[in-house]
Amino acid sequence: MLRSNVSRVVLLTFFARLHFYLHASSLYFVARGLSLFEVNALDSIVLLSVFLAEVPTGIIADRIGRKWSVVIGLLCHATGELLVLFGQSFPAFAAMCVLIGTGFAFQSGSIESLVYDTLPEKGRESAMKRAMGSIGSAGNLGFVISPLLGSLIVAGLTQDQFARAIVLTAGSIYLAALFALTLKEPPTPWESARPHPLSILRGGLGELRASRPLQRIAGVTIFLAFGGALIALAPPHLVAHDAPTLLIGASLAFGSLLATFTQKYAYRLESLLGRRAGLVAATTLPGLLFLLLAWASGAYPIFILVVLIYGAGPLRVPLMSAYQNGHISSGRRATVLSLINMLAMLWSAIGALIAGALADYSIPLVFALTGVVMLLAVAAFRVDKIPLEAKPDLQPQTAD
Repeated sequence: MLRSNVSRVVLLTFFARLHFYLHASSLYFVARGLSLFEVNALDSIVLLSVFLAEVPTGIIADRIGRKWSVVIGLLCHATGELLVLFGQSFPAFAAMCVLIGTGFAFQSGSIESLVYDTLPEKGRESAMKRAMGSIGSAGNLGFVISPLLGSLIVAGLTQDQFARAIVLTAGSIYLAALFALTLKEPPTPWESARPHPLSILRGGLGELRASRPLQRIAGVTIFLAFGGALIALAPPHLVAHDAPTLLIGASLAFGSLLATFTQKYAYRLESLLGRRAGLVAATTLPGLLFLLLAWASGAYPIFILVVLIYGAGPLRVPLMSAYQNGHISSGRRATVLSLINMLAMLWSAIGALIAGALADYSIPLVFALTGVVMLLAVAAFRVDKIPLEAKPDLQPQTAD
């Protein structure tokens, strides 16, 4: 019975990722009177809400269990999406984003932990890889299908059409919450592995100070998170160049589909170019594409570049992750990775605010700045000089 948890999580993940208006959400918010700065600020509020809610939701999850943490998270997310239908001002939308971010925080770590403890101990590591692969594929499939269907639903970009797309989005996430109710809590005792942010900061900073290669890798990981504003700014940029509505949704759908393959087969880039050249290419390509996007004109060239950026962004993730873990001691790995993720999240939130402020003047300027920041990060942290081998004293521990 417990092993069916995996198939249930696959199903709920698919429905939770059906966002029928996300591809054009910035156009909806602008039509409701928000500026592009305020639209990007909403993304920052979601990120900051996740950051601030991590510890309290972890404490609650310890008390009520992972199943109910997932259920509550999905209900918060769905309700936040539904309330977007009634928002008329920035403060109202901001409150809804806090609710959505809190929902994400409730789900953070709970699903993965529940799946892991569901699996039999024998061969658990291999089974976990297959399970998470299936869950990730289901999420990507939802993210590919929903923008295409959403483009048909909001073809005229009218408020009535957006209302239908919002209701369908909220309904699909509520349905995911119903599937979550069928999950079985594994009997294994569990505690949230989320330490207090101050503990993360102290332990992680100590590890970072002791490793120059890790500082470089972390710096690149953090600063390349600056490109998160694309999903908010690509739709109005396409509209400004008279792109058909279907093209807006297709850019996110095809980009997500491309990202699935680039992340899965990133290792082949190193096989083709060599380890160091492959890493440099993976970290440099998004910045170059952003610069091209800044100077591109015409709906279809912009569409192609947006798809390529969505696909190129995740290319570095598995490569950076492997080298990053090789420079972190086993006992501090979770702490250091949490710190890096927290800093990347904060930088992404700051970047969204900067992008939003500039976007009210010029969206191409935002894309150019994004490309410059990314390329400067690659150069400043000398990606071409990062030691690719793990520290000798860490190698015996990195097989875990």
